This record gives sequence, structure tokens and C-alpha cells, in this order.
Amino acid sequence: MKQSIPLPNAQRSIVDTGNTEELKDNVLNEQFKYPKGKVKKITETEMIFELPDGKEVSVPRRTAIQSINDVSVYVEPKVKVGQVVREGDVIAGTPEIPKSLDTYKSGLNTLVLFHAYFGKINEDALVISQSYAERMESFSIIDLSLDIKTTGAIKWIAPIGTKLKSGDAVMTLYKTFTLDEVNKAINEKLGGIFGDSEEEISKYTVEDYLKIPNNIDECYVSDVMVQKNVAPKIPRSTKKPDYSFSSTSDAVVNAYMKDMSRKVIYDKFPEYVAADRLRPINLDSKDYKVAYTVRIRIIKRTLAMIGSKITNRYGGKGVVSEVVPDELMPIMVDKASGKQYRVEVVMNPYSTVNRKISGVLMESNLGYIAHKIYELVEKYKTSESGKKKIMPLVNKYYKDRYKDMDVDEFIKFHEKHPLEDVYYFNVGSYSNYSMEEVEEWMDELGIESQSDILMPEIQLTDLNELKENLSPEEYEKMVKKMSGKFVKVNKKLQCGWLTLIQLYHIPSYSNKVFSSLFGNEIDPRRDEPVMGKGRYRRGEGQKIGEMELSALLARNAQDFITAAKKDTVKEDNQLFLNNLLGLGLTITDEKGYRQGGSSYKNELSKLKTKFRLKGQK
Repeated sequence: MKQSIPLPNAQRSIVDTGNTEELKDNVLNEQFKYPKGKVKKITETEMIFELPDGKEVSVPRRTAIQSINDVSVYVEPKVKVGQVVREGDVIAGTPEIPKSLDTYKSGLNTLVLFHAYFGKINEDALVISQSYAERMESFSIIDLSLDIKTTGAIKWIAPIGTKLKSGDAVMTLYKTFTLDEVNKAINEKLGGIFGDSEEEISKYTVEDYLKIPNNIDECYVSDVMVQKNVAPKIPRSTKKPDYSFSSTSDAVVNAYMKDMSRKVIYDKFPEYVAADRLRPINLDSKDYKVAYTVRIRIIKRTLAMIGSKITNRYGGKGVVSEVVPDELMPIMVDKASGKQYRVEVVMNPYSTVNRKISGVLMESNLGYIAHKIYELVEKYKTSESGKKKIMPLVNKYYKDRYKDMDVDEFIKFHEKHPLEDVYYFNVGSYSNYSMEEVEEWMDELGIESQSDILMPEIQLTDLNELKENLSPEEYEKMVKKMSGKFVKVNKKLQCGWLTLIQLYHIPSYSNKVFSSLFGNEIDPRRDEPVMGKGRYRRGEGQKIGEMELSALLARNAQDFITAAKKDTVKEDNQLFLNNLLGLGLTITDEKGYRQGGSSYKNELSKLKTKFRLKGQK
């Protein structure tokens, strides 16, 4: 799946490929549907408007739109309390947009150097800085769900704001296999089943857990909702179950809800992420043995990592192969100003040349022009004679975009907004700019397409040779001496500002079946992809997708499929079937394992029976 997601610190691109004038029909925008109204209140769940006749209308608030692969797109209110709105006004839309009619300018302005850094000559290879990996962070909303049946009771739920990772328990349960005995003890108040004695409890129960799913390095508990099945539909021919054991959850739930505060989530995350709350669901379809349904919402924080796919908007895709400390990234020296800029991404030049992506050169050069004009305005605004030059300069290169502003208004606009919000260029399939015009502007402004580049001295040195010819003490001394020093590359290199977007179809977002290429024993170095970053495999080896499964079945490779099944399913045959057939990831079982889309419940049951009968033959 190729889908970019809004980033909380994303910026408008310097080179903008969209029309920003008429975007009211954007699918993510919510418009006011009444002739006139005034914003009275905005909560986590709704926006309330007062109409001229005094009547109040409520518009449900949509914040996170969840998708597959743990990708979320966000929406935030575009109005404030007290604001008067009219029919057609945008009242909610994608975040971080300076103008209410704009769609989201996804991506980050990025200083890119075209160079085979660290010897990365693979066409798709990218080297990124640690700070850029953090700047490319994204947040995803993930919901976990668990039904508590008559044989279970809640012991503990992780507090709101708890930081967790894959495999960590987010909820602990008591489970019993002697339900009648436990219920009898509870009803007779013998032994204090849930009294002070853990030893007494352990006689009747074992602990079970709802765990954080795979592929998650960092997440936080954002919201919790516990719904009690107060009116279960019990078949007439069935005796009503004894809910005594499961009902002991009430004390835990009541104490949790009483002390629950989401302030920590608002402190940690943007409002449009934190405001997304769980809403009640209909429990009518639940089995009568289900006493509670617990839903826990987590916010997953993801940084760009080895294996992440990043692209510009001209198809120049790359795969992150190195994430290095900022101090090991090259520095670009601007010829005109002498300013130094830390490079954020190093891209193999062949990825552009071989794919013939000329748009990259257009964007890079216009990025230089935007920065140059910004610097000239910074210089001119300090004197009266300089101020007279600002509007002719700006209107020449931006086609009279700011013709209705006087110089003082423009200076305020320039100072108040980021560079990319003021000095962006609209280009694309129907661009009014030509390469000849861009080159002419570069000549006028004294800009060159290539720049002087400073490289860390330690990266230009053969450290292995030094190590072989020096004592350990001398080697350490030499390395320490080189640290922080930069050397000018003997020729200029192409470097400029591009808008980069992260793609979400890297392996860590897939959920398929595993088996080792090298037998039953899993070697993480051999069986994990991309420099050992395949932790999503959880040690189960190579992945097999549904298309590979079909090919294997067509070739009678039953032995291999059986081996894959043995490797994979250590907990539940249902999990294997769901993964094998790629039926989605929306429901979890009692142990927290994802069980597939709800629409496939009957099909999965039939398949499970079918495979069980097949195995008995």
C-alpha cells in the first residue's frame, strides 16, 4: 500500500504541485450545511453550533481516520468558539494548514545531497540523519479489543499514558478452569477469592494477558473503554450463566475510570491526535457468555528507520539503508551567502539519472531560488531603501501573488510564517515555469545548481588501514582528533531542497506466514531482512504471502506448508489460517492475537474445520 500520512511537524513544500484556490470539495473537509451559525462549543466528540433562531445543532467530530497497515489520517477543527460561519465554510479539515481551504501539503522540506555516501551505490539507497528520522515521525491510532467471558475477570489495565512496546501487557486477566468452584466460593464468600491472599487466588486461577501487537517499538495507552453486556441474549433452551466470577471486574473497572485522566496524552501529542476517543459499540451480537468487552486505544509513534521507503513527488523512491548521527552528515555551503546547511538526506544520483526524473532538478533549483529571495527580503527589510526593493522582487518571481499587499504587510507576513508558506512555487503537470526560465532566474540571483560540500574527515579516511598500522592507543587518538572536522570535497555536487514523503508498504507493516529458509532453527541474521531490522518477524523466519501459498498449493508443496504452519502457530491454529489467507487485522481473540476482519467470521470457522478434517486424513 502506497499511502503517505500527515506528519505533525510537516511543512508546506517550497515547490507546491497543487492548486490551492478551490479545494472545498476535498474529501477530508467538513463543510457547514446551514445558512448561518455561531460556534458554541467544541469537544472531543462534537462541534456544537447555534443557529440564528437559537436552535443548537451538533456535528460529530472526526479526528483519526484509521486505515490498514497502522496508517492514520487526521482531521482537526478549522473553527474556534465564537466564530460565525456560513453555509459551505470549512469547519474541519486536515491539520497544519495555514489556509482553511488548502488540502494537506504532505511531506517535509528536505535538504538532499546527490552522492553515493557511505559507498551506497544501490539505486534505491538513502542515508538520512537521526534528526531527520525523528522529523519524519508519524502517529497511528490502533485499537485493541478483548471480550471477557464468564471464565475471566480483569485484574489490571495499563494507566493512560503508559509507554509500551510489542509484547508488553496492556491488560492482565484472571482465568479459571474451575468456574463452578470459583463461583461457589465467591457466592458463599469462602476463602476470599479476591481478598488479600494471592496464594488463595492462584489455587483457582492463572494469569492471562492482552499484549501489544507486533511491529511496535513505541506506543502509549491513549484511551480505555469497558462495556458491560447488561442484556445478553440467552437462548431459551440455555440456562443463564453464572456471572459471579467475571463481575468481580467491576471493582477494578470502577477504580480505573474514577482515576482516569487523559491530560498526559494532550501533553504528549498534538490535539488532533489526542482528541480521538473510543466510542461505545453495540454489544447485541456478542455471545451471551461475554460479560464485558474491553477496548484499549494506543497511539503508535514511528520514526523513519532502516527499510523505510521515502519518495519525492516525481517518483524518485528510495529505501533508507543508513540512519547516522547528525554530526556525520555532510554540510552544504551556499555560494552567495556563505551559509552552511546540514544535509538531511543523501540520495544516490543514479536514482534520478537512470529514472530520468527531470522534475527533481526543477524542484531543487526552485528551492534554491526560494531561499535566495527569502534571504534578500531579510536583508532589504532593515533599511528604507531596501524596503523599496522588496515588492518588485517578490512580484516578479511570484507572478503578482502579493500584489495587493503593501511592503509593511508583506514583511509581517514574511516574519510570521515559515519560509515554505510564503515562498513556495506552484509547479506540476501544467506548470507555467520552464527550465530555461528557472535557469535565467538563477543567473539573475547568482545561484548555481551545484554547491561546495564539506564531508566529515572521519568519513574520508580509511579507518581499517589506520587500525592495521597504528597501535590501539594511537588509533583512538587519531579518530578522536578527526572527530568534528570537515574537509571540502574537491568538486561541487548537486544539492538542493526537495519535498520527501514516506511510503507505507515496507515489510514491517505486513502480516503473513513465516518459515525459515534454512530449516527449523531460525537464524535472525539469515532470516531477517534489511540489516537485521526485521523484528516484526518475531523469530519465525521468512514470510509467505497468499500468492505464494496458492503457488505452493498448486505444486503440491504440502510438506513445506505444514512446516510453515508448525513454525508459525505456537498458540492458535486460527491465527495461522487468518495470516495464511490474508483476511485482515481487525479483531483480537482472548489472548490478544489478531484474528481478522469481522465479515470473515463464518468463513474462518469453516476453513478451520476444513483444515482440521484434512489433517486427520
